[in-house]
Amino acid sequence: MKAIYKLHYSCGRQGKLTGLFVEEEEIVDWLVKSGLELYFGEVLGKHSEVCGPLEKCDFSFISKDENVIDVILNNDLCNGYNPFDTLLLGTEDLLGDKYEDNLTANEVYHLLFDKN
Repeated sequence: MKAIYKLHYSCGRQGKLTGLFVEEEEIVDWLVKSGLELYFGEVLGKHSEVCGPLEKCDFSFISKDENVIDVILNNDLCNGYNPFDTLLLGTEDLLGDKYEDNLTANEVYHLLFDKN
């Protein structure tokens, strides 16, 4: 079931990444439990190289009300960083050599669990 989440990922003194997005609850749970690292790139300035695993405390559950989700999606109200559109590091360990190393967390999840 889809739900609305807020991301608040602290990068120490460099700053923080925030976002509002809609995603399947099971995908959010998988990413947190997997401990896999995301690679955001130099999003907080040159040489910032933001990467790391996300924990449950990095997400705030907002709602799974279908009406609220529809309003957010139909009005393009998602904003900021969506960790599931972010590159996932270490995919070769999960998927083998046949896939490129530049897959998003969402793409890896769907390849692993055949949810396309």
